[in-house]
Amino acid sequence: MLLPCELIPPPRVLPNDMGNQPVVLTNAQRRCHIALLCFLYVLFFLPLWVALPSLNEYVIARRCLTMYGIFNNTGSICGAPDVSESGQEWNTYIFLACNLPSVLVALPLGRLMDEHGRRPVMIICLATQLVGSAGMLSVCFFELDLFWFMPPYIINGFGGGGYILQSLFMASLSDVATSKRQRNVLLSATAAAYYACGCVGPLLGGFISGSVVGNATSPLEFFPTLGGRQYQFAYVLFFGTNALLLVLGVVFWRETLDVSSSSSTCCGCTGSNNSNSADASVAKPSHAFSSSSSSSVLSSCAASVSYTHLRAHETEADL
Repeated sequence: MLLPCELIPPPRVLPNDMGNQPVVLTNAQRRCHIALLCFLYVLFFLPLWVALPSLNEYVIARRCLTMYGIFNNTGSICGAPDVSESGQEWNTYIFLACNLPSVLVALPLGRLMDEHGRRPVMIICLATQLVGSAGMLSVCFFELDLFWFMPPYIINGFGGGGYILQSLFMASLSDVATSKRQRNVLLSATAAAYYACGCVGPLLGGFISGSVVGNATSPLEFFPTLGGRQYQFAYVLFFGTNALLLVLGVVFWRETLDVSSSSSTCCGCTGSNNSNSADASVAKPSHAFSSSSSSSVLSSCAASVSYTHLRAHETEADL
């Protein structure tokens, strides 16, 4: 005897607020995706926090080189207030070049993420992040004017930067969560990982940037004929991990949001259904099922369960 659609248990997913449902994954797929996201999260933020102190110190050293002909950020000359003030002023301009565009595109990219899926925004974000890190590496290696930090950083900012990437990771983790409790655990773990990277990264970056005194040769100077000296390691690390992030994201990132779910046909519906209506309600099921199509109808019901049933099932599970 066939059951009506209401009695078929919905998949264990949490619906998106835009009406799109997360993609239903197997337990193995879900675990692999969570592990991938956690790895990518640390792979991005740890090198980022390593590179930021090095960037700050490098800019001060470059300003001292311009003002007094000495490439250093400490001592009686390069540690003087006028050098520090000039370096911090340039650091402010560089960070604003990335952060201001990120603020402008935060809401549009967030909406795009919810309407068209996580993967397209992920590719945009990681690609522009690679452009920003390549610009940083080029200025360091070829001793370009500090102004050339800004164009790639502006491109990086309009791609969302680290802010959108962090939101993207959290949104994708929320998609694969099977309950509110698991979602809270995953988001708390990512927040803890972010602050752990924020504690370890600056210490490592500060140690690297301060590892050379005077004209000594740094063991982290990979390319002695190029500029940057001890700062080469942090910039090469940041560029390399961003390139690896883009490759891993394109190859292994699984789309977790079913953007077509809001326009899917309700199971058991008779007649036409207006899929474009924002407040479309669940149609009443038809109890007259043909035996020849019973398996396909049951499969369709399980795959296209409505938002209302998902919310009800989630509430029961959490109680």
